Amino acid sequence: MPLRFSHLIFDVDGTLLDPQIGMLTQFAVMFREFGYAVEDKESLRWSIGPPIRPTIKQLLNNANDETVELALARYRELFEEFGIHQVRLYPNVHEVLTSLSEAGYHLYIATSRSDYLTDAILELTDLKRHFRGVHAPTPEGEREDKASLLKHLL
Repeated sequence: MPLRFSHLIFDVDGTLLDPQIGMLTQFAVMFREFGYAVEDKESLRWSIGPPIRPTIKQLLNNANDETVELALARYRELFEEFGIHQVRLYPNVHEVLTSLSEAGYHLYIATSRSDYLTDAILELTDLKRHFRGVHAPTPEGEREDKASLLKHLL
């Protein structure tokens, strides 16, 4: 039977891997450094997935753009150093991706995580080999929302 679709697009966080421990821990550290108390990391769970700049702005009580950029830079430093090593692949991800590729599907990633951190995670987890393309926002925030990202990809 011919394939109805030949290209499949995956997100990373919450689809291929669980980033919760690393993201929530580094968010909490960053917020404390910026003077915001985080009583319970779990209260930040909703922040996984949406674009990071508006999320940080909201969590910092609509701080000015300069503060948001400083907080974002600090979060990325923390995640790159510590959080990236705390991501966990969901069970059987490699097997599923291999099966899809062998069935003739072309696999791509579209994620709101920054391009350089996405690349680092894909290398660390050996996921990159499964994908023909990885599409993510630039560190400057271009293509940060999913609509722009998918428009770019398609």
